[in-house]
Amino acid sequence: MSGLVVRGYRVELPHWPACFQVARSRGQAIAATWRDFACCYDGTSFKDFLKLRPRAYRQDLGGRFGEPLTVCGKPAFYVSHNAQYIQFVRPGSDVVLNAHPFDVEPPEARRGTPYYRADAA
Repeated sequence: MSGLVVRGYRVELPHWPACFQVARSRGQAIAATWRDFACCYDGTSFKDFLKLRPRAYRQDLGGRFGEPLTVCGKPAFYVSHNAQYIQFVRPGSDVVLNAHPFDVEPPEARRGTPYYRADAA
């Protein structure tokens, strides 16, 4: 079984705010940014997007990124969270998935979400 294969990337375009992608490689981060960009600007080809000269840099996504956890009884790695879900990847995969915090073990991995209480034992 492989480990964590994704990394964080900061992708910049001239005259646009930087975005952050979780991808296996720099090229995949740029392609993911194009998919996000193309949905807003219908008809933008990848060739036209590359003419904008996107730049991708490795970005440290914080102390918890890559933290091992268990989701529905299977191993996973922490990517991020919001108020509703915890984003994670499976070992050897670059697909970011969402899980409800109650599906995540150990309970400490839920910290930062409304479903974590430090005093609950």
